[in-house]
Parts: sequence; C-alpha cells; structure tokens
Amino acid sequence: MTVYEGGDFPQWRGDMLIGGLAGSGVALIAGDGSDQLARWDLEMRVRDVAVGPQGQVWIIEDADDGALYRLVPN
Repeated sequence: MTVYEGGDFPQWRGDMLIGGLAGSGVALIAGDGSDQLARWDLEMRVRDVAVGPQGQVWIIEDADDGALYRLVPN
C-alpha cells in the first residue's frame, strides 16, 4: 500500500493505492479510508505498489517470472 503524492495522477493525491495478492489487481481508496474510488483487475497477483520520485506508479507482479510495470496516464 502507498499514499499517492505524485504528479502523474494529480486527482489521486492523498489517496491510497493497494495491491492485491488474492484480489489480482489494484484498488484506489479515498485518503480517509471511507470509500473505494476505483479497482482495476489486472489478472495478476500484485506483490507491491510504489510511487517513484517523480510520481510514477510502479507495480510488481508476484509470480515465478513476475515483472515490474509502470502505470501511465491516458
């Protein structure tokens, strides 16, 4: 889990990104924990979610041949 404070997704500032091993995706939770704002089913076990120094969102897959992914704005 991480709190987003970057610039790539300014609408997420202060909200939490939570990866799911069982849920196979990432959830965006309001900063006060009151509501799930979004959930993306990535069809992979998400080991960790992190925010880079310039606001990039990184996701690491939990698998024998797992990979590192970067979320980018549309």
